[in-house]
Amino acid sequence: MWITPSGGRKLQLIYSTNGSTGLTAGNTAVTISVDTDYHYAITRDENDDVRFFWDGVLIETVNIGAVTLFNSSAVVSIGNQSNAVSGSRLSANGNSWVDDLRITKGVARYIKDFTPRVLAHPVK
Repeated sequence: MWITPSGGRKLQLIYSTNGSTGLTAGNTAVTISVDTDYHYAITRDENDDVRFFWDGVLIETVNIGAVTLFNSSAVVSIGNQSNAVSGSRLSANGNSWVDDLRITKGVARYIKDFTPRVLAHPVK
């Protein structure tokens, strides 16, 4: 799965079922400001509903159907857009910082609005 702020700063999930074709879910416009922290989450539940959250608010739900995501051997890219098949870096690099990243398989962490964590994680 790939997450990209597309033209016009729309949040989208780009994924593949075969490793060569990219499919897109989501198309919600968001406002992104310089020097501002945001909490962004995507979940997929057992009904194949993909939910997009922005600062804890559910902004879009899309059903992608009972598809199996491609099990790529390419390196996971965070903060830049990579080719879905080769893993090579494309020109759409993000100019941002990622403070905390969690990837969970098998559990849809959020299914409705929630309050994002605001305290820093402990260093030990």
